[in-house]
Amino acid sequence: MQKVLLLLLLGLACTTSRAADPFKGYLVTLNGRQLTGYIDRLFHSSSYSQIVFINDFGTAYAIQPLQIMGFVYVDDSGNSRAYASKLLKQNWSFLHILVQEENISLYQEPLLNDWSDMYWEQKTDMSHQLSSSYWLEINNRRLIKVKKWGFKRQMRRLFEHQVPELAAKIGMPGYQFKDLVHIIKAYNEAMAEDKRLQS
Repeated sequence: MQKVLLLLLLGLACTTSRAADPFKGYLVTLNGRQLTGYIDRLFHSSSYSQIVFINDFGTAYAIQPLQIMGFVYVDDSGNSRAYASKLLKQNWSFLHILVQEENISLYQEPLLNDWSDMYWEQKTDMSHQLSSSYWLEINNRRLIKVKKWGFKRQMRRLFEHQVPELAAKIGMPGYQFKDLVHIIKAYNEAMAEDKRLQS
């Protein structure tokens, strides 16, 4: 029943007039190729993710995370926004890449239960994205959900062995939940510096 409803919504999305044009972008296939076109809409729920991709010939396709490695589009401000296909528990999802590094990467899960134009994805102030979820990927292996409640304890436990100086700052001004992007970048910089010193 849910898939039937999604197909009906997809048909409606592709046939009704839109207030905004789709975003120019491309898909990254499972073998690493880039398919250019337009990213039209993103649907995301706790159990299902899907985008509408329009190729350069104008044909629309419903694409699920399991079918591609990810996608990239350019927003109205000219900024590139990249998404990766990731397995969250038992379901594949498109996650917005906020920081992608070898040591720790940070992803943002789209807003839940929304089938809409992608304008809402352009917000970058985390204080306005309280209904979004954030995920850390450690050493390109496992995903850990970042929790706002207990954030200080969670992050200190993750960092205390590798970068104790950074771990001690968690919870202080500039190192709180809303500063998560800055914290992850600082962690990766500290790890890169440590690697340089050891080489």
